[in-house]
Amino acid sequence: MNYKLPFEIAELARQKTGLAIPINFVFGSDDLFPQYRDLGMTDGVDIILSRKMINLPLDNQVAVIAHEIAHLILMQSGILHTENEADSFASWLIGKKIWYDEYDIQTTRNTGKNRPHYLGQ
Repeated sequence: MNYKLPFEIAELARQKTGLAIPINFVFGSDDLFPQYRDLGMTDGVDIILSRKMINLPLDNQVAVIAHEIAHLILMQSGILHTENEADSFASWLIGKKIWYDEYDIQTTRNTGKNRPHYLGQ
């Protein structure tokens, strides 16, 4: 994983939104991410990433980070939102549609697969 990537996407989000929201990244403990596809989360202040992100392809890293940044911005803006809305906002932020891969992980690679319903919308 390019360790500059989260900060580059965060800067892009700041430029596109015009918001001066602080976006902090930390690696969380493994017990926060029990499932294979559990890779990131936000508490509204920090974006917590799984160390599993390090081994993901770049298209997954970009999509997961953008998705979590979208959650953070929406939460800090006081906007209640769904997972699909976070994906849509993330897509706008990075200028690429968020798809889902064969492991149900967000990706910018065109798989033709939208967020599966069983993941929650």
